[in-house]
Amino acid sequence: MIPGPVEVEDEVLAAMGGQLVAHYGAEWAHYYNRIVQELRELVGTKGDVFVYPGSGHLGVDACAASLFEPGEQVVVATNGYFGERLIQLAVANELDVVRIEAPWGKAIDPAVVGAALDAHPEAKGVMVVHGETSTATLNPVREIAREVKARGRLFVVDAVSSAGVVPLEVDAWGIDAFVTASQKGLGAPPGLVIVGVGGAAWQAIDRRATPIRGWSTNLKVWKAFAEEERDFQPYYVTMPVGIVRALGASLELIRREGLTSRFSRHSEVSRAFREGITQLGLELVGDPDHPLPSVTAFCTPAGLEADHVRRMLQERGFFISNGLGAMSSKVLRVGHMGKNATLEHARAFCRVLGELLGELLR
Repeated sequence: MIPGPVEVEDEVLAAMGGQLVAHYGAEWAHYYNRIVQELRELVGTKGDVFVYPGSGHLGVDACAASLFEPGEQVVVATNGYFGERLIQLAVANELDVVRIEAPWGKAIDPAVVGAALDAHPEAKGVMVVHGETSTATLNPVREIAREVKARGRLFVVDAVSSAGVVPLEVDAWGIDAFVTASQKGLGAPPGLVIVGVGGAAWQAIDRRATPIRGWSTNLKVWKAFAEEERDFQPYYVTMPVGIVRALGASLELIRREGLTSRFSRHSEVSRAFREGITQLGLELVGDPDHPLPSVTAFCTPAGLEADHVRRMLQERGFFISNGLGAMSSKVLRVGHMGKNATLEHARAFCRVLGELLGELLR
Protein backbone atom coordinates (compact mmCIF):
# COMPACT_ATOMS: atom_id res chain seq x y z
CA MET A 1 0.00 0.00 0.00
CA ILE A 2 2.63 2.49 -1.10
CA PRO A 3 1.64 5.67 -3.01
CA GLY A 4 2.42 3.87 -6.26
CA PRO A 5 2.88 1.66 -8.09
CA VAL A 6 -0.35 0.13 -6.83
CA GLU A 7 -1.41 -3.47 -6.57
CA VAL A 8 -3.45 -4.31 -9.65
CA GLU A 9 -6.53 -6.44 -10.19
CA ASP A 10 -6.20 -10.02 -11.43
CA GLU A 11 -7.87 -9.08 -14.72
CA VAL A 12 -5.19 -6.48 -15.30
CA LEU A 13 -2.42 -8.98 -14.60
CA ALA A 14 -4.06 -11.50 -16.91
CA ALA A 15 -4.09 -8.95 -19.73
CA MET A 16 -0.28 -8.88 -19.56
CA GLY A 17 0.06 -12.63 -19.67
CA GLY A 18 -0.55 -13.34 -23.34
CA GLN A 19 2.02 -13.73 -26.07
CA LEU A 20 3.50 -10.47 -27.31
CA VAL A 21 2.14 -8.92 -30.49
CA ALA A 22 3.57 -6.38 -32.90
CA HIS A 23 3.36 -2.78 -31.77
CA TYR A 24 2.16 -1.69 -35.21
CA GLY A 25 -0.41 -2.72 -37.78
CA ALA A 26 -4.10 -1.98 -38.23
CA GLU A 27 -5.41 -4.28 -35.49
CA TRP A 28 -3.02 -2.99 -32.84
CA ALA A 29 -3.46 0.65 -33.91
CA HIS A 30 -7.22 0.28 -33.53
CA TYR A 31 -6.76 -1.08 -30.00
CA TYR A 32 -4.31 1.65 -29.03
CA ASN A 33 -6.51 4.40 -30.47
CA ARG A 34 -9.47 3.08 -28.48
CA ILE A 35 -7.43 3.36 -25.28
CA VAL A 36 -6.55 6.93 -26.18
CA GLN A 37 -10.24 7.73 -26.61
CA GLU A 38 -11.10 6.13 -23.27
CA LEU A 39 -8.44 8.25 -21.59
CA ARG A 40 -9.91 11.36 -23.20
CA GLU A 41 -13.28 10.52 -21.71
CA LEU A 42 -11.75 9.76 -18.31
CA VAL A 43 -10.21 13.24 -17.98
CA GLY A 44 -12.77 15.21 -19.97
CA THR A 45 -10.84 16.38 -23.01
CA LYS A 46 -11.25 16.43 -26.77
CA GLY A 47 -7.60 17.39 -27.19
CA ASP A 48 -4.67 15.23 -28.15
CA VAL A 49 -3.65 12.44 -25.79
CA PHE A 50 -0.41 10.52 -26.20
CA VAL A 51 0.43 7.24 -24.46
CA TYR A 52 4.05 6.12 -24.57
CA PRO A 53 6.77 4.38 -22.56
CA GLY A 54 8.18 6.26 -19.60
CA SER A 55 7.46 7.77 -16.22
CA GLY A 56 5.32 10.75 -15.34
CA HIS A 57 8.42 12.91 -15.14
CA LEU A 58 9.15 12.22 -18.81
CA GLY A 59 5.76 13.70 -19.63
CA VAL A 60 6.40 16.80 -17.53
CA ASP A 61 9.79 17.11 -19.24
CA ALA A 62 8.06 16.98 -22.64
CA CYS A 63 5.59 19.70 -21.64
CA ALA A 64 8.30 21.97 -20.29
CA ALA A 65 10.47 21.43 -23.37
CA SER A 66 7.68 21.84 -25.92
CA LEU A 67 5.41 24.57 -24.54
CA PHE A 68 8.12 26.89 -23.26
CA GLU A 69 11.32 28.14 -24.89
CA PRO A 70 14.65 28.43 -23.08
CA GLY A 71 14.78 31.70 -21.17
CA GLU A 72 11.01 32.11 -21.00
CA GLN A 73 9.47 32.74 -17.62
CA VAL A 74 7.14 30.24 -15.99
CA VAL A 75 5.46 30.29 -12.59
CA VAL A 76 5.81 27.03 -10.66
CA ALA A 77 3.73 26.47 -7.55
CA THR A 78 5.23 24.11 -5.00
CA ASN A 79 4.02 22.74 -1.68
CA GLY A 80 5.83 19.43 -1.52
CA TYR A 81 8.44 17.09 -2.93
CA PHE A 82 6.90 16.79 -6.37
CA GLY A 83 6.32 20.52 -6.67
CA GLU A 84 10.05 20.83 -6.14
CA ARG A 85 10.55 18.27 -8.89
CA LEU A 86 8.55 20.48 -11.27
CA ILE A 87 11.00 23.27 -10.52
CA GLN A 88 13.96 20.99 -11.21
CA LEU A 89 12.48 19.95 -14.57
CA ALA A 90 11.74 23.55 -15.51
CA VAL A 91 15.28 24.62 -14.63
CA ALA A 92 16.70 21.65 -16.57
CA ASN A 93 14.87 23.02 -19.62
CA GLU A 94 16.49 26.43 -19.01
CA LEU A 95 13.28 28.18 -18.04
CA ASP A 96 13.23 31.29 -15.86
CA VAL A 97 11.30 30.00 -12.85
CA VAL A 98 9.15 32.23 -10.67
CA ARG A 99 8.73 30.15 -7.54
CA ILE A 100 5.60 30.47 -5.41
CA GLU A 101 5.47 28.31 -2.34
CA ALA A 102 3.06 27.09 0.30
CA PRO A 103 4.21 25.21 3.40
CA TRP A 104 4.40 21.46 2.97
CA GLY A 105 0.99 20.20 4.02
CA LYS A 106 -0.92 23.31 2.90
CA ALA A 107 -2.69 23.63 -0.43
CA ILE A 108 -1.64 26.19 -3.01
CA ASP A 109 -3.77 29.34 -2.72
CA PRO A 110 -5.22 30.23 -6.14
CA ALA A 111 -5.15 33.93 -5.26
CA VAL A 112 -1.40 33.72 -4.72
CA VAL A 113 -1.01 32.26 -8.20
CA GLY A 114 -3.06 35.11 -9.66
CA ALA A 115 -0.98 37.68 -7.77
CA ALA A 116 2.25 36.11 -9.05
CA LEU A 117 1.01 36.35 -12.63
CA ASP A 118 0.03 39.99 -12.10
CA ALA A 119 3.49 40.70 -10.71
CA HIS A 120 5.15 38.90 -13.65
CA PRO A 121 3.22 39.81 -16.81
CA GLU A 122 5.95 38.24 -18.93
CA ALA A 123 5.37 34.80 -17.41
CA LYS A 124 4.10 32.51 -20.15
CA GLY A 125 2.40 29.95 -17.95
CA VAL A 126 1.96 28.09 -14.69
CA MET A 127 2.89 24.56 -13.65
CA VAL A 128 1.43 22.79 -10.61
CA VAL A 129 1.03 19.32 -9.11
CA HIS A 130 -2.59 18.29 -8.62
CA GLY A 131 -2.11 15.49 -6.08
CA GLU A 132 0.98 16.10 -3.93
CA THR A 133 1.64 12.63 -2.55
CA SER A 134 4.50 13.73 -0.31
CA THR A 135 1.97 15.47 1.97
CA ALA A 136 -1.32 13.86 0.88
CA THR A 137 -2.65 17.22 -0.30
CA LEU A 138 -4.93 17.83 -3.29
CA ASN A 139 -4.24 21.24 -4.79
CA PRO A 140 -7.34 23.16 -5.98
CA VAL A 141 -6.50 22.91 -9.66
CA ARG A 142 -9.93 24.01 -10.86
CA GLU A 143 -9.69 27.29 -8.92
CA ILE A 144 -6.05 27.82 -9.91
CA ALA A 145 -7.04 27.34 -13.55
CA ARG A 146 -9.53 30.20 -13.26
CA GLU A 147 -6.77 32.54 -12.12
CA VAL A 148 -4.44 31.39 -14.90
CA LYS A 149 -6.94 31.51 -17.75
CA ALA A 150 -8.37 34.87 -16.62
CA ARG A 151 -4.92 36.23 -17.42
CA GLY A 152 -4.49 34.36 -20.69
CA ARG A 153 -1.55 32.18 -19.65
CA LEU A 154 -0.81 28.50 -20.24
CA PHE A 155 -1.62 26.00 -17.51
CA VAL A 156 0.25 22.68 -17.13
CA VAL A 157 -0.87 20.14 -14.52
CA ASP A 158 0.95 17.11 -13.12
CA ALA A 159 -2.00 14.75 -12.55
CA VAL A 160 0.06 11.61 -11.97
CA SER A 161 -1.50 10.92 -8.56
CA SER A 162 -4.97 12.32 -9.18
CA ALA A 163 -6.27 11.02 -12.52
CA GLY A 164 -8.66 8.15 -11.94
CA VAL A 165 -9.09 9.00 -8.25
CA VAL A 166 -10.66 12.47 -8.23
CA PRO A 167 -12.57 14.49 -10.83
CA LEU A 168 -10.37 15.99 -13.51
CA GLU A 169 -12.11 18.00 -16.24
CA VAL A 170 -9.29 19.15 -18.48
CA ASP A 171 -11.26 21.13 -21.06
CA ALA A 172 -13.96 22.50 -18.76
CA TRP A 173 -11.44 23.74 -16.22
CA GLY A 174 -9.03 25.26 -18.73
CA ILE A 175 -6.03 22.96 -18.41
CA ASP A 176 -3.81 23.33 -21.49
CA ALA A 177 -1.56 20.32 -20.90
CA PHE A 178 -1.61 17.53 -18.36
CA VAL A 179 0.50 14.51 -17.48
CA THR A 180 -0.44 11.29 -15.74
CA ALA A 181 0.91 7.74 -15.63
CA SER A 182 -0.34 4.17 -15.60
CA GLN A 183 0.69 2.99 -12.15
CA LYS A 184 -1.43 4.98 -9.72
CA GLY A 185 -5.08 6.00 -9.98
CA LEU A 186 -5.42 4.27 -13.34
CA GLY A 187 -4.71 0.94 -11.66
CA ALA A 188 -2.18 -0.48 -14.13
CA PRO A 189 1.51 -1.46 -13.87
CA PRO A 190 4.19 1.23 -14.20
CA GLY A 191 5.75 1.97 -17.57
CA LEU A 192 3.37 4.28 -19.43
CA VAL A 193 3.14 8.05 -19.39
CA ILE A 194 0.04 9.85 -20.66
CA VAL A 195 0.34 13.41 -21.96
CA GLY A 196 -2.60 15.57 -22.98
CA VAL A 197 -2.23 18.71 -25.08
CA GLY A 198 -5.00 21.20 -25.90
CA GLY A 199 -5.50 23.91 -28.51
CA ALA A 200 -3.87 26.82 -26.67
CA ALA A 201 -0.79 24.70 -25.99
CA TRP A 202 -0.47 23.79 -29.67
CA GLN A 203 -0.77 27.45 -30.62
CA ALA A 204 2.07 28.28 -28.24
CA ILE A 205 4.16 25.47 -29.70
CA ASP A 206 3.50 26.62 -33.25
CA ARG A 207 4.51 30.21 -32.37
CA ARG A 208 7.91 29.21 -31.00
CA ALA A 209 10.84 31.22 -32.28
CA THR A 210 13.24 28.35 -31.59
CA PRO A 211 12.93 24.65 -32.44
CA ILE A 212 12.12 22.16 -29.72
CA ARG A 213 15.28 20.47 -28.59
CA GLY A 214 15.38 16.72 -28.34
CA TRP A 215 13.14 14.13 -29.92
CA SER A 216 11.48 11.98 -27.26
CA THR A 217 10.34 15.14 -25.46
CA ASN A 218 9.17 16.87 -28.65
CA LEU A 219 5.37 16.81 -28.62
CA LYS A 220 5.24 17.92 -32.26
CA VAL A 221 6.87 14.65 -33.26
CA TRP A 222 4.25 12.71 -31.32
CA LYS A 223 1.46 14.70 -32.95
CA ALA A 224 2.87 14.17 -36.44
CA PHE A 225 2.96 10.40 -36.02
CA ALA A 226 -0.47 10.31 -34.38
CA GLU A 227 -1.95 12.13 -37.39
CA GLU A 228 0.04 10.61 -40.23
CA GLU A 229 0.21 6.99 -39.02
CA ARG A 230 -3.01 6.77 -37.00
CA ASP A 231 -4.22 3.56 -38.64
CA PHE A 232 -0.88 1.74 -38.62
CA GLN A 233 1.48 3.04 -35.90
CA PRO A 234 0.33 6.27 -34.20
CA TYR A 235 3.63 6.70 -32.36
CA TYR A 236 7.30 6.36 -33.23
CA VAL A 237 8.77 4.09 -30.54
CA THR A 238 8.54 0.43 -29.65
CA MET A 239 5.46 0.21 -27.44
CA PRO A 240 5.39 -2.06 -24.34
CA VAL A 241 2.33 -3.89 -25.63
CA GLY A 242 1.81 -5.94 -22.47
CA ILE A 243 1.51 -2.83 -20.30
CA VAL A 244 -0.76 -1.17 -22.86
CA ARG A 245 -3.05 -4.20 -22.71
CA ALA A 246 -2.97 -4.03 -18.91
CA LEU A 247 -3.95 -0.36 -19.08
CA GLY A 248 -6.79 -1.31 -21.40
CA ALA A 249 -8.03 -3.86 -18.88
CA SER A 250 -7.84 -1.38 -16.01
CA LEU A 251 -9.74 1.23 -18.01
CA GLU A 252 -12.45 -1.36 -18.64
CA LEU A 253 -12.73 -1.95 -14.89
CA ILE A 254 -12.98 1.79 -14.30
CA ARG A 255 -15.70 2.03 -16.94
CA ARG A 256 -17.68 -0.77 -15.30
CA GLU A 257 -17.47 0.86 -11.88
CA GLY A 258 -18.34 4.30 -13.21
CA LEU A 259 -16.37 7.45 -12.47
CA THR A 260 -18.85 8.85 -9.96
CA SER A 261 -18.80 5.62 -7.95
CA ARG A 262 -15.03 5.36 -8.22
CA PHE A 263 -14.46 8.89 -6.96
CA SER A 264 -16.94 8.35 -4.10
CA ARG A 265 -15.23 5.10 -3.10
CA HIS A 266 -11.81 6.69 -2.90
CA SER A 267 -13.17 9.65 -0.95
CA GLU A 268 -14.95 7.39 1.56
CA VAL A 269 -11.91 5.18 2.06
CA SER A 270 -9.65 8.20 2.46
CA ARG A 271 -11.95 9.58 5.13
CA ALA A 272 -11.91 6.23 6.95
CA PHE A 273 -8.10 6.17 6.96
CA ARG A 274 -7.87 9.72 8.29
CA GLU A 275 -10.47 9.11 10.99
CA GLY A 276 -8.88 5.85 12.08
CA ILE A 277 -5.39 7.31 12.29
CA THR A 278 -6.65 10.36 14.18
CA GLN A 279 -8.42 8.11 16.68
CA LEU A 280 -5.03 6.51 17.40
CA GLY A 281 -3.81 9.92 18.54
CA LEU A 282 -1.53 10.46 15.55
CA GLU A 283 -1.08 13.73 13.70
CA LEU A 284 -2.13 13.77 10.07
CA VAL A 285 0.02 15.46 7.45
CA GLY A 286 -1.71 17.42 4.73
CA ASP A 287 -4.27 20.16 4.31
CA PRO A 288 -7.45 19.08 6.13
CA ASP A 289 -9.52 21.15 3.71
CA HIS A 290 -7.85 19.61 0.66
CA PRO A 291 -7.08 15.92 1.38
CA LEU A 292 -5.73 13.75 -1.42
CA PRO A 293 -8.04 10.70 -1.62
CA SER A 294 -5.30 8.40 -2.90
CA VAL A 295 -2.77 8.79 -0.04
CA THR A 296 -2.85 9.37 3.72
CA ALA A 297 0.24 10.71 5.49
CA PHE A 298 0.80 10.88 9.25
CA CYS A 299 3.52 11.56 11.79
CA THR A 300 4.93 8.79 13.95
CA PRO A 301 4.92 9.36 17.74
CA ALA A 302 7.87 11.17 19.25
CA GLY A 303 10.80 8.86 19.71
CA LEU A 304 9.75 6.39 17.01
CA GLU A 305 11.61 6.51 13.71
CA ALA A 306 9.31 6.27 10.73
CA ASP A 307 11.43 3.62 9.04
CA HIS A 308 11.36 1.40 12.12
CA VAL A 309 7.56 1.56 12.26
CA ARG A 310 7.36 0.99 8.50
CA ARG A 311 9.50 -2.16 8.67
CA MET A 312 7.46 -3.56 11.55
CA LEU A 313 4.23 -2.87 9.66
CA GLN A 314 5.69 -4.72 6.69
CA GLU A 315 6.30 -7.76 8.90
CA ARG A 316 2.59 -7.61 9.72
CA GLY A 317 1.53 -7.54 6.09
CA PHE A 318 1.31 -3.84 5.24
CA PHE A 319 3.99 -2.43 2.94
CA ILE A 320 3.79 1.39 3.05
CA SER A 321 6.22 4.27 2.46
CA ASN A 322 8.25 6.75 4.44
CA GLY A 323 7.81 10.47 3.98
CA LEU A 324 9.98 12.30 1.48
CA GLY A 325 12.64 14.94 1.89
CA ALA A 326 12.78 16.47 5.36
CA MET A 327 9.79 14.34 6.37
CA SER A 328 11.48 11.01 5.71
CA SER A 329 12.33 10.20 9.34
CA LYS A 330 9.03 11.20 10.96
CA VAL A 331 6.25 10.65 8.42
CA LEU A 332 4.65 7.54 6.97
CA ARG A 333 2.49 7.46 3.84
CA VAL A 334 -0.08 4.82 2.97
CA GLY A 335 -1.49 4.55 -0.52
CA HIS A 336 -5.11 3.52 -1.09
CA MET A 337 -5.84 3.52 -4.80
CA GLY A 338 -7.77 1.15 -7.01
CA LYS A 339 -7.77 -2.39 -5.62
CA ASN A 340 -6.66 -1.29 -2.15
CA ALA A 341 -9.23 1.51 -1.79
CA THR A 342 -11.60 -0.46 0.44
CA LEU A 343 -13.03 0.11 3.90
CA GLU A 344 -11.76 -3.35 4.85
CA HIS A 345 -8.19 -2.27 4.09
CA ALA A 346 -8.65 0.94 6.06
CA ARG A 347 -10.00 -0.83 9.13
CA ALA A 348 -7.41 -3.60 9.02
CA PHE A 349 -4.54 -1.16 8.63
CA CYS A 350 -5.65 1.07 11.49
CA ARG A 351 -6.21 -1.97 13.74
CA VAL A 352 -2.74 -3.37 13.05
CA LEU A 353 -1.14 0.07 13.41
CA GLY A 354 -2.86 0.53 16.76
CA GLU A 355 -1.67 -2.87 17.99
CA LEU A 356 1.88 -2.13 16.89
CA LEU A 357 1.98 1.28 18.55
CA GLY A 358 0.63 -0.29 21.72
CA GLU A 359 3.60 -2.67 21.74
CA LEU A 360 6.20 -0.04 20.86
CA LEU A 361 5.01 2.59 23.32
CA ARG A 362 4.62 0.31 26.34
